[in-house]
Formats: sequence, structure tokens, C-alpha cells
Amino acid sequence: MRLIALLLILLAAAPALAQPNLAPLAGPSFDDIRRGVEELAVSGDPRAAPVLGALQAGRLLVG
Repeated sequence: MRLIALLLILLAAAPALAQPNLAPLAGPSFDDIRRGVEELAVSGDPRAAPVLGALQAGRLLVG
């Protein structure tokens, strides 16, 4: 029974763990934004390309 409960908890937490951290993209310095871009680019998240494209075009709103 405990194993089933643990599996359910892990399954519920999986989407939160898979979310890329977009906060650095709204950072106050170029270095913060650069780090955010690097993290997002290597995340493997399929949503990374549209986010990075919007950032490059000046259409990304984070906040």
C-alpha cells in the first residue's frame, strides 16, 4: 500500500518537476537572461524553441 501511495505522489509531482525555470529570462541583467536561455536550451523541453523565438523577437512577456 505504501508503494502505491509513493508512486501516486511521484506521478502527481512529475509535471512540476518537468517545468523549465523561466524566471531567469526576466532577470535584471544580461548574465541572468543568458543563464536562463542556456538552461532552457538544454532542457529538452519541446516548448523551448517557441519561448526562445519570442525572446529573440522581443515578444516574450514573463512575470
